Amino acid sequence: MLINPCLYPLTHVIVPVGWGYCSLTRFSYDLDPCLDLLITDCGVHSNENHKYSIYANFEVATNKMLYDWGSRRIHWIISHLDYDHYSLMANFAIEQNIDVDMCYLPASYSIDLCREAIAHMIAFQVLVLQDARAAILPTYRVHLRCRGELLPQIFLKICRSKRFVAQGDVIPLSRSKEVNLHVIWPNTQIAKDLCKILISEVTELVKQFCKKRKDEKFCLRLFEEFKDSLMHALFSEVPAERPPNSYEMSIYKADVESTIKSLVKGLGGEKLAELYMVAYRNYRNISSIAYAILVSSLKDVCLSAYTCYPYYCPYCPYPHHIALRAELCRLSPLICMSTHSLVTYLADLDDSNIDQAMRYVKLHIPSALRTLALIAPHHGNSWHNSLRSTRPLITVLSRSNLFKGPQPGYLELSPITITTGYNTWISIGTR
Repeated sequence: MLINPCLYPLTHVIVPVGWGYCSLTRFSYDLDPCLDLLITDCGVHSNENHKYSIYANFEVATNKMLYDWGSRRIHWIISHLDYDHYSLMANFAIEQNIDVDMCYLPASYSIDLCREAIAHMIAFQVLVLQDARAAILPTYRVHLRCRGELLPQIFLKICRSKRFVAQGDVIPLSRSKEVNLHVIWPNTQIAKDLCKILISEVTELVKQFCKKRKDEKFCLRLFEEFKDSLMHALFSEVPAERPPNSYEMSIYKADVESTIKSLVKGLGGEKLAELYMVAYRNYRNISSIAYAILVSSLKDVCLSAYTCYPYYCPYCPYPHHIALRAELCRLSPLICMSTHSLVTYLADLDDSNIDQAMRYVKLHIPSALRTLALIAPHHGNSWHNSLRSTRPLITVLSRSNLFKGPQPGYLELSPITITTGYNTWISIGTR
């Protein structure tokens, strides 16, 4: 069976999707759970060379969880609205006509000021790509089309209910409250402060960017149109019949950090590109959910990392290679003597806000420092020395090897560091 080297009552599976993130947490009835399946993100940066493997990985894992194991009560954590964090699950839910009982979104999405800031940022990204569309490969248009179609459906169709979560929220995952999801980020006050700053930063970006265009007034008007379209698509309670034509014609690419930075530099110069990256980091920090899944009374813990290629063997009854397998409580009973974090997920937090998040963890949930698996923030691109206070058994870099290397601190943080790539699965089970 593909994803059960650690098939325990609580099984957490990290699915390899290249540059992106996807995890599925399955709860058996032995735990008296509040839900059957908890999904975190599940999206991918588009990569034509590996797309069949990526989609096969996700479909095999999700079908196993949904149909073979009978998961019906589904909750979905959407940490933020970058394409590489929601695209797989959104497309799958639409194709399979799956309703999600509860979607968890950052609390900043419920704050009017932050909604405006988020729409400002994405509208500027679309504006830049619209201006550069002649120089961009046609396949990149897929990202805007997906984004324009998927986002309204996520907010208005796929999710039956929505809950906006913030730092300090505790969500019971079992009725005995032995398994809880503790939200580490966002901090709503910091988000409000950053939203004010972000609006002014993006307004200045648009002003400077449009000054360099042939028709400055048209550029400014187009930005306003994109922003209004996004506000309706993301936050309106009533779906539009169709997006405005100009929004459909524009282009969006998931890899916004590198692609748009280079485009802004080419279209507006080095200084404008630096201003964009400052604004983008603020945008990322107001729209990320970070959390820890805390488990008490562990009787046994299993950790397994293995390589499998479902695209080449769709049913894959056994892993091709088991790189790591450990019955942790039998090897080291101390691991199971106190509350631990099964997994600590830091989404796409930037360096400074990693520090803020870790300060909160130290003060309020120190047990989250003893985590079995730390998911490195922003695929290993973000780092702060405060992470050295954690004691993860494994550090997970959810990334492909096609990009520049991760921050070197992650290679020293734990005894085992795993890059998931396109075929390295990780399974953590406990009972």
